[in-house]
Amino acid sequence: MTALTLPLAVVRDGASRIRTVAVFLHVYHLDLVDELARHVARLPRNLDADLFASVVDEAATEKSLALIRRTLPRVRIVVCPNRGADIGGLFAVLRDGGVTRRYDAWCKIHTKQSAQCPRAQATAWRKCLLTDILGSEEVVTTCLCVIANLGAGTIGSRWCLRDSWLDPRPCHRLGIPHHTPVRFVAGTMFWASGEVLDLLLSSGISADDFAAGFVHDGRLEHAFERTFGCFPVWGSYIEPDSPEATAAYRTSIRDLSFPRLTPGARSMVTTFVAPGEVRVRIEP
Repeated sequence: MTALTLPLAVVRDGASRIRTVAVFLHVYHLDLVDELARHVARLPRNLDADLFASVVDEAATEKSLALIRRTLPRVRIVVCPNRGADIGGLFAVLRDGGVTRRYDAWCKIHTKQSAQCPRAQATAWRKCLLTDILGSEEVVTTCLCVIANLGAGTIGSRWCLRDSWLDPRPCHRLGIPHHTPVRFVAGTMFWASGEVLDLLLSSGISADDFAAGFVHDGRLEHAFERTFGCFPVWGSYIEPDSPEATAAYRTSIRDLSFPRLTPGARSMVTTFVAPGEVRVRIEP
């Protein structure tokens, strides 16, 4: 594997092919809307970006919807049943959210918590998922460059990549071959190419295809989570701006009991952010 180190100017030029993006947010925990909004604000200003949010009906009070609109003024909100968790929310937006244009790339994030690990670990997991794709304008630009030029289908936190086997059900619904082992982003926050979104839009799947409520694993939404690993998956990682910050970040992630760290990504991109300098290392 040959690593290629590039200055930010070269990466920005490579990302210039990405002009239109969509960001899909699934809101279940209202206390985390501000956190998502801070990350969305790191999108480069030259992007033509549309924001969509799915909000489960049990949380969609006038007060909560007003809060989301104040925090994300340009967002288009779809109120949906609590089916399929954030995956069901994504398909609710694709069916009912007015997605009428073609995007070069798109990003999926949500107000992730986890009943399967302590709150501190769930927070570290969410921080990892968000930081490595929306941690700064430089990180976003790097992810878009990889999608535009290196054939990435999806790109998410390197620390949250896991190996799994595919369930044939979503493959059948999406009309894609049933491959066997895949590497996917545990937590389902990632950037993806426009081609992946086109496939989802043409599938006819809606939130009604998912069961109500939430379980930890084994349902259709978890099968779809793994199916995103069918597409060429890259791992993204941001190197913070000081040794102390880097050590703290890595420690918080390594403390997670779930997901377990993957020894290495098939393809990885690292953004180094230091005072006065931003470099990107690409390992195809």
